[in-house]
Amino acid sequence: MRRKAYDFSHAKLSERRIKILKLYAAGSTQAEIARQLGVSRQAVSKSLFKLRGYFNTWGEISLKSLIK
Repeated sequence: MRRKAYDFSHAKLSERRIKILKLYAAGSTQAEIARQLGVSRQAVSKSLFKLRGYFNTWGEISLKSLIK
């Protein structure tokens, strides 16, 4: 059985990861997020990968639904 996903309010996320998650949930692509935040697309991709791990959500829809 999979471990229950962390509650968003208890996760210790950096400001940048919170911004990335909010932009991603709003429908921005990784490239758009990278341009808006002035970071590489790879940095955004890595952050999203880590966020999925924090919340045990490996599907695109599941990660987006956390913030909505």
